[in-house]
Amino acid sequence: MEFLDVMGGAQVNIIKVRHFVESLKEEERKQKEKKGKISFSWRGALSELKGEYTSVELQHKALDWW
Repeated sequence: MEFLDVMGGAQVNIIKVRHFVESLKEEERKQKEKKGKISFSWRGALSELKGEYTSVELQHKALDWW
């Protein structure tokens, strides 16, 4: 095993450090991917109210509910 001396004289396993850094990079990549996508899971949630309200009225209602 390869070890690296760091501040304070501690020895760190280079392979474990490399794996840790790679896992951090992968997590960051996933977060960036996730952040860029818009979810439309709410689409159609108010469709049953379509006959009762106009789109502007629904916007105002949504603000009241918020």
